[in-house]
Amino acid sequence: MKVTKFSGELVLFDKEKLQHSLRKSGADEDAVFQVMHEIDKQLYEGIPTKKIYKLAFQLLKNFSNAHAARYNLRSAVQALGPAGFYFEKFIARLFEIEGFQTQTNLILDGKCISHEVDVLLKKENVVSMIECKFHGNQDAKSDVKVPLYIL
Repeated sequence: MKVTKFSGELVLFDKEKLQHSLRKSGADEDAVFQVMHEIDKQLYEGIPTKKIYKLAFQLLKNFSNAHAARYNLRSAVQALGPAGFYFEKFIARLFEIEGFQTQTNLILDGKCISHEVDVLLKKENVVSMIECKFHGNQDAKSDVKVPLYIL
């Protein structure tokens, strides 16, 4: 059976991919089995993946709000927009929880130009920089030009 991706592309439905995402939310095997069973009954040729996702989210909520929230993480992160500033703060906070010292929105002078670094990390005398790319919709893509320019 084929499904319609967000981009409009038709692809074969991959049950394993959906099961994997349900397991990653923390759902146990019984919940995954029951959600998959319900979704199987409602599948049709060309069904949008967005509809499958919404259905899986609603069914998962019947088992656990916490698992449903983890399953819905992409939408939660998108709600941080439309500007990337809050996303950068969120990423910095994740690293702080892991014991890093962080700074955001720094302007560093290079040989030729100044560049804004979204997140600067330091832990045990190792300094790293993060270039965040926040996209408010699923079909946006980032290429490697910006990180290569920074390098």
